[in-house]
Amino acid sequence: MTTSAARSWRRSAFTADTQHGSHASLTHIADIVGDAWTPLIIAAAFFGRRRFDGFEEELGIATNILAARLELLVAQRILVRRLYVRTRRHEYRLTGKGRDLFHYAAVLNAWGDRWLAPPSGPAYQLVHRACGCVVAPVVRCGHCTSRCGPTR
Repeated sequence: MTTSAARSWRRSAFTADTQHGSHASLTHIADIVGDAWTPLIIAAAFFGRRRFDGFEEELGIATNILAARLELLVAQRILVRRLYVRTRRHEYRLTGKGRDLFHYAAVLNAWGDRWLAPPSGPAYQLVHRACGCVVAPVVRCGHCTSRCGPTR
């Protein structure tokens, strides 16, 4: 395999159409948040980053990768690109679809706090504004409100 072929393979996107045997909705989710950078860009947007240079500074991401991921998030309607008048550049804002990923981010953050945090504790914890307590996300049934989880 040549270097250019390897580079092309790594950058190719798998989609629900190319992943035979996968449940389509799960594969579409993986298309959006399944690489290393996209969830970090979404998290940075939750923390208020809006401009290209802000994402680049926050994440230390290469500009070509950032541009490609922002383009994906705009195409998927997770972010919307708007002209930032003062600098005549664009900013990226979460859409309703993007804001709905907050639950996903909160659950993954809690999982990381539990299983990956160093002995000194997690670097960041989500705190509820109303009561000041650390958020512990729970999945509940929309009908009866009882907790849901995997069977053992």
